[in-house]
Amino acid sequence: FDGTGVDDNFSQNRINVSVKDRIISIEADGASVILAYNIQGQCVYRGYEKEFYVPCAGLYIVSIENKRIKVVVK
Repeated sequence: FDGTGVDDNFSQNRINVSVKDRIISIEADGASVILAYNIQGQCVYRGYEKEFYVPCAGLYIVSIENKRIKVVVK
C-alpha cells in the first residue's frame, strides 16, 4: 500500500476467463491450482493448465486463488 488509496496487489491478481468450443481458457498471473465444478457440484477439472476441456455445455464455477467465476459453456 503506497498511501494513494490504491492497493498495488489488486492489479496483479486480475483473472480473465474465456470459452471457445468447450475449452475454458484462463489468463492469470502466477501458477495457482485451478478448479472447475459443474452445476451438480462435481469437480470436472483440477490442475495448473490454463486451458482445459469440459465434457458438456452448461454452467461451471471456476475457482482460482480466492476467486470464484461463473462460466457458461454453450
